[in-house]
Parts: sequence; C-alpha cells; structure tokens
Amino acid sequence: MTIPLHSLKYRATIWVSTRPTLYYGLRRLTGRFDKLCVTKNTDIVIEGYPRSANSTTAHGFIDRQVGDIRLAHHKHHVAQLLQAARKGLPAVVLIRKPATAMLSNLALVEEARYRGEDRPEKPLSFSDVAFSWLMFYETLEPYLDKIVIAPFDEVTQDLKPMIEDVNATFGTEFQSESTAAAKSTELGWHARPNEKRDEIKDGLRHDFDAALEANAGLRNLMKRCDQVHQRYLEIHARRR
Repeated sequence: MTIPLHSLKYRATIWVSTRPTLYYGLRRLTGRFDKLCVTKNTDIVIEGYPRSANSTTAHGFIDRQVGDIRLAHHKHHVAQLLQAARKGLPAVVLIRKPATAMLSNLALVEEARYRGEDRPEKPLSFSDVAFSWLMFYETLEPYLDKIVIAPFDEVTQDLKPMIEDVNATFGTEFQSESTAAAKSTELGWHARPNEKRDEIKDGLRHDFDAALEANAGLRNLMKRCDQVHQRYLEIHARRR
C-alpha cells in the first residue's frame, strides 16, 4: 500500500527526532530552537508522546519549585530525552497505554479543528501515530538507566513519587510537596478531558477497532507498541 505524501513527511520528522544532532541542527537552522529545548543550562527534562500528561506533569512540577527552574518540555520528541541522557541531565519520560494515547492525540486534533483552530487538512492514519509512538519509546529504551519512568496513571494522581524518584536517581533536591504557597498554572482546554473530545474518541475507537481487524500491518505495530509499554512498566516496577 502506498503511503500518502503527508504521512511520509510526518514519518520523516519522527525519524529526524531520533537523531538529536540532526534534530537540533534543523531547529536552529529554521529558527525553531527555543527555551523549551534542551540546552547546557537545562535543569531537568520532562517529555512524552502527546496526551501522556505532559501539561499537568510539567506545569505541576514547576509550580512546586522555589525559584526559576529551566525545564525542557512539550516538544513531544524523543530527541529531548536522548540529549538529556547524553548530557547527564535529570530526565523523566512520561508513558501512557499506546492505543489510549494515540486515540487521544487524534481526538485532540479533531477537536481543535472543530474549535476553528488551524490544523493540517489531511489527518494522520492510525499507522502513522502507532509508528511515531513506537519510534519514541523504542529508541529511548537503551537509555532507560539514565531516565526516570513516569506512567500516566501515576502522575495524574500524584506527582510526589515521580519527583522523589528524580531526586533519588540524580541526587537533586527538587521540591516534591505541594504546599499552600505553591503556584497553580491555569491550563488550557487542551489539557483536560471534555465531553466533545470524548465524543470524538468514541468514533475514533470504533474506526480503530475496524482498522485493526482489517490491517495486519497495524496489528503488528500495535503488538510491538504494547510489548514496549509492558517493558517500561516492568522496569518502573522493579525500581520501586
């Protein structure tokens, strides 16, 4: 089956994101290297595939700290974590059940279009997002000895254990308690579930199940994704 041009471009971007030198070089060349990218002055990196509690975790972490914290986050590209491992920086990888994260990501794009925001006209396929999830987490696997794993189901309940893991792993002293004096960042509509997105996800889930049944390639991709996800959870459990 021929892969559409917009999917090829998307997959090329994902491939570039697995090569930090090329990734950051292109960002600098195109003027897209900003304060959320990893630099020599970064204090900590928190990254994950989209819809893996990136906003609540990153801003919840910042809100607990005293003083300015230089946090690299929200690029949703594995290059950020690979660069952190290379530089020996404290780093956290957020991870959510693959199918749930992928469908939530696609649903967010559709909701943004519904709200009138500028979005690509041609939607990504289920295979596209499965490919990107797999590339992110498979590429990072060899470096997990230098990365704290933060499962979605844990960080959405309480950030304290994740921050304590960071301090224990990297010898840092980040504030883990949420105090009365802590800031509270107001998150946008995209960061929280809502009725419209749930409605979109219900439709996507039906289409996804049908695609799984009809597409052996997608089934194989999802099998690999689920295996990687399980390995991450097992490593995380052993560390606890």
